[in-house]
Amino acid sequence: MLNVKPKLRPPKKRKTRSDKKRDIRVPISFEEYNFVLYCSRSKKQSITQFCTELVREYIEKNTNFEEMPYDSSSEYMVHVKPNQLLYESMVNLSVSLNCRSMREATHRILANAIFYMQGGTHVESVQRKEFDEPGTELEITTWQDI
Repeated sequence: MLNVKPKLRPPKKRKTRSDKKRDIRVPISFEEYNFVLYCSRSKKQSITQFCTELVREYIEKNTNFEEMPYDSSSEYMVHVKPNQLLYESMVNLSVSLNCRSMREATHRILANAIFYMQGGTHVESVQRKEFDEPGTELEITTWQDI
């Protein structure tokens, strides 16, 4: 077999690295991109390192991932490079969240993390008190009525 031309030899199968990372491109809005850019520069990290760390920390701390608007045609993209363990947990989350793709699931996790970093809160439900007695309805006034 030593005299066989290299093109005719069967290709060798290589082992995959145990620390292999996957690259997920995530579309985000302009405001989110500016926030990520500012935070990553203040921590002296790349945008990819910051977003990957943010996703990892948010998955470890939270179990509730609210639905966020997803625009796959956004011109602003960030990269998330999870290791194998983080990627497996993200796959499980994408199935439980009924996301159509890993990109959509990653966007949902990242958008929630950015939203909470900016000080946002989600309101689960607003209770409304109904009045049974006549004449106790609330009057809604606008600034034009004043």
